[in-house]
Amino acid sequence: MPSGTVTFLFTDIEGSTRMWDAAPEAMGAALARHDALVRGAIEAHDGYVFATGGDGFAAAFARPNDAVATAQAAQAALGVEAWPAEAVLRVRMGLHTGVVEERDGNYFGPAVNVAARIMAAGHGGQVLVSAVTAGLVGSAGLSDLGEHTFTGLDAPERVYQVGEGTFPLLESLGAVPSNLPAERSVFVGRRRELATIADLVRSARLVTLTGVGGVGKTRLAIRTAAGLMGEFPSGVWLVELAPLTDSALVAATVASALGVSPAGGVDSTEAVCRFLAQRRALVILDNCEHVIEAAAALVDRLLAAGPLVRVLATSREPLDIAGELPWRVPSLSFDGDADALALFVERATQAQPGLSLADPATADSALAVCRRLGGIPLAIELAAARAKVLSVDQIAARLDERFRLLTGGGRTAVPRQQTLEGAIGWSYDLLTAAERSLFDILGVFAGEFDLDAVATVASLDALEALDLVEQLVNKSMVEADPARDRYRLLETLRQYAWERLVSGGRLGEVRAAHASSFAALAARQARRMGEGGQHLDALDRLDADYDNLRAALAWLIEQRRADAAARMVRRLSGLFQIRHPGEGLGWFQAVLAIGDDLPVSVRARVLAGTAWAALHAGDVEATARYAGAAVEVAGDGPSSAADWLLALAAVWAGNYARAVEHLRREIPSAVANKDLTRQAFATGVLVLAVAELGDEPEARRLIPDAIGLAERLGDPSMLAITYDQVALALVRMGAPHEAVTMWEHGLVHVDVAGPIMACGYRCSYALKVDDPRTAARILGVAIPIAKEQLSGFQQAHPLLAAAAIAASTGQERIAARLLGAFNQYGKGTGFVNVSRDNEHLASRLGDRLGAVIVEVELARGARLTIAQALQLAEDTIVALT
Repeated sequence: MPSGTVTFLFTDIEGSTRMWDAAPEAMGAALARHDALVRGAIEAHDGYVFATGGDGFAAAFARPNDAVATAQAAQAALGVEAWPAEAVLRVRMGLHTGVVEERDGNYFGPAVNVAARIMAAGHGGQVLVSAVTAGLVGSAGLSDLGEHTFTGLDAPERVYQVGEGTFPLLESLGAVPSNLPAERSVFVGRRRELATIADLVRSARLVTLTGVGGVGKTRLAIRTAAGLMGEFPSGVWLVELAPLTDSALVAATVASALGVSPAGGVDSTEAVCRFLAQRRALVILDNCEHVIEAAAALVDRLLAAGPLVRVLATSREPLDIAGELPWRVPSLSFDGDADALALFVERATQAQPGLSLADPATADSALAVCRRLGGIPLAIELAAARAKVLSVDQIAARLDERFRLLTGGGRTAVPRQQTLEGAIGWSYDLLTAAERSLFDILGVFAGEFDLDAVATVASLDALEALDLVEQLVNKSMVEADPARDRYRLLETLRQYAWERLVSGGRLGEVRAAHASSFAALAARQARRMGEGGQHLDALDRLDADYDNLRAALAWLIEQRRADAAARMVRRLSGLFQIRHPGEGLGWFQAVLAIGDDLPVSVRARVLAGTAWAALHAGDVEATARYAGAAVEVAGDGPSSAADWLLALAAVWAGNYARAVEHLRREIPSAVANKDLTRQAFATGVLVLAVAELGDEPEARRLIPDAIGLAERLGDPSMLAITYDQVALALVRMGAPHEAVTMWEHGLVHVDVAGPIMACGYRCSYALKVDDPRTAARILGVAIPIAKEQLSGFQQAHPLLAAAAIAASTGQERIAARLLGAFNQYGKGTGFVNVSRDNEHLASRLGDRLGAVIVEVELARGARLTIAQALQLAEDTIVALT
């Protein structure tokens, strides 16, 4: 039987040691018969005996009903057997259900120990089951024996007896006064949270579990209290405040739960305080948020009156009294122990027995459900319940209508737990009008946001935004990362807010304000990218709000606001090129699709930007097509600035003659328009193009012009680019020593230009230098820049240069591995797709190692993380520097 949810049956013969000592022969015969009867019952009900110990069995069952039926059948058979007088066998049995791991035919996990402890507490002829198993098989034929604490178990267990019969008290450590409800379903995961909360209760007299509705505060509080029962001998009580509509009834509700009857003119508060004054007790106050002031006042009195009392409260916000230790309950995890997925699987298989997630696609759909629901346990359970009528794929596909889909909590559940909308609405209705208004507005934000954006979109001043967001954080409606000044809504809460905007008729105006705010952010950061040394900071700032920028741009396109969309997409061009090269082209194309009526100059610029995006996406043909369209649209006007894009496309395609044609037109156009940047850039590229065509005299004539124009411009980036182009031209002309001199001149400027330029320049330089030690010296600075400051495909640049160095120093396998990593992390960019250096190196390695070994090492490199690949590159060159 595989790992998963299993029901265990443990058996043991009562008094067997005494009977073995008194009548070994009779006991031997009786035991053989016992074994046959018990094993026969197990096998008849599809059980699996995985262990025998002493005189008992340990068996596992896929279905809890089979386990109970086995115990009943075995007891019936044992009861009618004619035992020898000196060896009358009476067998005790215990059952428990839980999630375990199977290894080599044996089972491991807490559930195994629980079943054994329950069995050991019973008496001959008695069958005991845990609350978990009882909840799965139903209460018919079961007798509730109460809560019991067992040696070796962290939490007490509620135990039930199967069938009739009168037996002595269970051999447990004793019952603790308690009204904790029995669990009706398997408790999944949360081990770290349970341990943390238990430690908090031990260290603080008031612990308040906060969190969004449906996150599992109540279940965690009850489960934690059950585990701490042995530490509170005076009792553990649950007080449910959710049904209250009058805060004046809080004290009376607590008194009723504790069984306290006020008398002699004493009110409920005083009666409870007197009752708990000298008791070491734990009181759970569940769902305090709607009566929070009365609950806080009562707790304050209780803690003052009873020095041994501890309170574990659950609330959407803290009680805010002295000594309180609030702890926010997180959503279930998606990774590592994957509690969210485990909960979905357990509840879905309960709803639809036989449901399998063995198919990877189905498992992926289940994980997608958990992710989109933000790991909220209630939402996951409601989604899993739909497995009765929908496949997992269908559940995932319908989550856009989650508030209609996720209904159907049990008839006995309180209304707010019957639907996801009800759970969130319970919290929403407790907000003030101002808090509700801002919460609705936050529904337009995609991903994270900061306070400045909130203030702008909501038309609030900074302090108003801070106060309201802080209240929403306190009330568990917004999640905060104060260290980064970033906030977010769980996706389910965001959709709830979005639907409130829709129903209130405010969605259009709020989305327009959101788009305006993030278009302004794009403009500010585009200006910063043009300033020395701020390029990377500007990119990081834009990347932090990338989801919001995309949402804003999508809104402008959806509304066919072509002018605003054109401005925004061009301002984001640098972000697309460097961080998201595969996505930028699609955005430019979307703007073009609504931009037929754009002014000629604007449309020409958008076409030119589309060509540039296509170039960075590695689509040379699209680059030429869009650049050509830009030239045609612009005509002879001041926007005929796309010839240089056509030239670059031709260079990347290796058509240098065509590149020269375009550059010869581009340079006069740049002069006429007094655009020194275009002129300098085009002249540098022209040097390289004519050198590639073998026209050395013309290339040498142009070199002083290119350098002079870059120096006049004074931009360190343009100086570095120009020196790089000149150096590459000199390499093509067979003058490597002159090329090195040019590259060294460029090194003076790259660090000032910023880390992106510094890394790319040094990698280019290192690739072209024949001396491995010189190449390693140059690259040695680039790798730490890539590791510490860069992201995206920019981090891949040093890997190709390191691979070339490794190949030149006899480390062919390492070279192939680095090349594989380079291909993986530079995938989808023009930098990879047209790299002749890449193709040449792969060919050399194939000649030296053979195609099979190269393929193996390339595959190994592709499996490295970018951090591992960069570390391998650094280790490879460190011995040479």
